[in-house]
Amino acid sequence: MTAEDNQSTWTSRLFAATMDFPKTGIASPLLLSLLSWAGFKYPDWPDSLYQKVTGSAEPLFDSDEDDDEDDGWRGRRGRRRTSGGSSLGRADTLLVIQSKQFFTYEGAQVLRGIVERLEAMPTVESVTWMDNTPPLNIFGLAEPVVPRGQASDQRFAVAKEKAVKHPLIVGQYLSPDAETALMMVAFDWLFVDEDADCTTAITDAATEVLAEYPGVDMKFSLTGPVPIRLMLMEDREESEFKYQMIAYTIIFVMSIILFRGLFVVMVT
Repeated sequence: MTAEDNQSTWTSRLFAATMDFPKTGIASPLLLSLLSWAGFKYPDWPDSLYQKVTGSAEPLFDSDEDDDEDDGWRGRRGRRRTSGGSSLGRADTLLVIQSKQFFTYEGAQVLRGIVERLEAMPTVESVTWMDNTPPLNIFGLAEPVVPRGQASDQRFAVAKEKAVKHPLIVGQYLSPDAETALMMVAFDWLFVDEDADCTTAITDAATEVLAEYPGVDMKFSLTGPVPIRLMLMEDREESEFKYQMIAYTIIFVMSIILFRGLFVVMVT
């Protein structure tokens, strides 16, 4: 018998072993699938098992480098926040406010109340809105874009007209029709503990302020890098299991057709 025949016989016996030991052939992929699922669902289980068996407090694997990598976009955003430069126009989240009452006394009170409420939150580093826009005339006195206090309707009308003509406000902080305003929120990532701190906590704070002024009609929504990234991650997690089951079903059906039998598919 030649060496080629020996090799052919060895490989034939290896593949035939799945038929000779069907229980082992079924148990092996199930065990591998279980280990894969455990590693995906509980990535720290090897360290926990190692510490329980040995009684050591040291982890089995050094995860310092992995932690730096897993810090990901939040870590990069946090490190970028400490770099110098002006905060004007930089935001992690954009609070979109829709209303026709921005340039009214109560509407202005709501806007300033929202800014104060957000800036008081430990997770928020800064809030930039149209009132933070620098004046075009650097030698003139800085005036608020939205009048303060009990200003007259005429003064609010003049302020609205100036705002929609301001090149640094219209299109960035205020829409041309003065019915949509943006507040740029930058986070202090040291105090962000969960995803809700970057999304629902912002809109909830704005809604609480609005509730104090029943006569004002405003609608709130969020956009920006952080909400979009969180939405994509949530959609991916929700769709992952569904498409995984679809793929398994297709593979299973195709295997039955190709191998001509359910038993052969389950064994191999």
